Amino acid sequence: MGVGERPRPDTTSKSTEIKIWVQFDRYQATRVTLDNTSIIDDLIGVALNGEGRRNEYQAHYRNRELGPGERIPSDTESDHPVVLRKIIIRPPRDPNPTGPKPYTPTEYHIVIDNSNVFLGAQLIRNEKTGVTEMNPATRVNVGYLTKKIEGGKLNIDIRTRIVGGTKPPENVRVWREWDSNGYKCMVIDRAATGKESALDDLLHAQILILLRKYEIYNRQQVLVLVTGDGNTNYNRGGFLNVVEIALKDKWNVELWSWELSLSQRFFEIQKLFPTQLTIKYLDPLRKYEIYNRQQVLVLVTGDGNTNYNRGGFLNVVEIALKDKWNVELWSWELSLSQRFFEIQKLFPTQLTIKYLDPHRTNVTFEEKSKQN
Repeated sequence: MGVGERPRPDTTSKSTEIKIWVQFDRYQATRVTLDNTSIIDDLIGVALNGEGRRNEYQAHYRNRELGPGERIPSDTESDHPVVLRKIIIRPPRDPNPTGPKPYTPTEYHIVIDNSNVFLGAQLIRNEKTGVTEMNPATRVNVGYLTKKIEGGKLNIDIRTRIVGGTKPPENVRVWREWDSNGYKCMVIDRAATGKESALDDLLHAQILILLRKYEIYNRQQVLVLVTGDGNTNYNRGGFLNVVEIALKDKWNVELWSWELSLSQRFFEIQKLFPTQLTIKYLDPLRKYEIYNRQQVLVLVTGDGNTNYNRGGFLNVVEIALKDKWNVELWSWELSLSQRFFEIQKLFPTQLTIKYLDPHRTNVTFEEKSKQN
């Protein structure tokens, strides 16, 4: 600055924070705080909060794709948020398809993440809007699923069948179905947070045990893994890690998953092991593999006790109703807990209460005492 010149005023604007509405597919929109100079890549990083990779998501705003280097919009609203959609990369098709291969001695070890399979079955992309929607009433036909996964494999060559899940509930139909199809069910308590990292750790451990147990066998070993989970479980390791270990140990890996629930990180591994890692979608089996029929629980009881806060019929009825089931409740009028009527107010079209009393003469009788 020359002599006599006045200092120039600082015309650079100070950064300010703004609130941005952001939404992942099938989740509610939330607000995050960012600097007004931030770009889309910054927004994705904050929204992910360290879980997942930024390059796996595409940002959309008002039906327009936003590049990672674009400035964040400042006029978002709760009903017009920035929508983050997972980028779907389809596995490459075999450029040289061949016919059936001759039999080679192979041993298969099937490990299934039950939660990932069932929740993934409920995710469907709306063809009109492009938005991923969830149908909680969808159920999986376990018998058909196992038939397809085990197809082309000799029963004598399948050395391991394991499926893992969480409770509650423990004694549900799905575990009986897995058991009847020859699978060892490993069921543990669900964490209070609802996350299933302990279950993942259990399945990871089972796979690592298999890798060590069969490492000296001469036959080709194949891990058949049914999950799309690519989480790192807070850097404690995940299915990605055990898949990499299996591949480095010269195992082949056959990965099955629903397209919308498959982590894109598995494709990065496939690039390194193109002949060992095979990725297969469950989606072509959807019309056979899932139940879309309305499910109805017919419950005959009036018991409304909570069993010392360990849960009761009231809890299972609420769970069924929230899962879009209908419930038909039968009870004697005098033994029916009034709490069921409170639940009926919340689910008036799903919960039907019927009294047994009009049928008393047909369903009851007096037992005559024997006289000497």
